[in-house]
Formats: sequence, C-alpha cells, structure tokens
Amino acid sequence: GTSRFARQGFNFFGMWCFRKGCGFVPKQRDDDAGHEVAKFKDLSHAVKAYLTNINSHYAYSELRGIRAGLRRNQQTVTAEYLVEGLMSYSERGQDYIDELLHMIRTNRKYLTS
Repeated sequence: GTSRFARQGFNFFGMWCFRKGCGFVPKQRDDDAGHEVAKFKDLSHAVKAYLTNINSHYAYSELRGIRAGLRRNQQTVTAEYLVEGLMSYSERGQDYIDELLHMIRTNRKYLTS
C-alpha cells in the first residue's frame, strides 16, 4: 500500500489497463508494451473493479470453479483454497501464489478473534 500506484491511484491490486492514459506508465515497462497500471477515483472503485475482474474474466475461471466446488460440497470458502485459482493474476505464477499463502498465514492472527 505504499507504492505510487496505491497512494496516487488507489490501485492496491496491481491491476493493469490497456488504453493510453488510463493509469500510470510503469517505469520498468518494456518498450513494446502498451499496458498501464490502472488509476481509480477512490478505493471503492478499485475494489469494485477487482471483484468484477475476478468474477468475470476467463483467466480466473479456475478460482470460480474452486469456489463453486467448495460451496457444492458445503465446505468453507477460504483464501487458502481460492489463491490456487489466481495463477494467471501475476506474471510471477507459483511464486505469487506462494507469497499470498505466506501473507495469509502470517497475518491470520490479526484477522481472527
């Protein structure tokens, strides 16, 4: 939450956009790349865009399948299960999943009462 993307554009999820001027041009973007890091009006718009993306883009159909399977089997839907469906969210692949799982497990003590 300390990056310029988060502080100036409410982009806490690293979401990209593909229309010139839709966000911030990353300093380390390849010369032939056309994406920007999306900029949002406020946090609620950022969260809405993230949820829409996760719940509709084909890249996250595995996540939605995991969630549906857990519900079908009357199991609790947890972040540990769902992160496995985010392989396409980051160029980092499994390293991204492993980092998310580590953050979830490290911070769990702050989330439960």
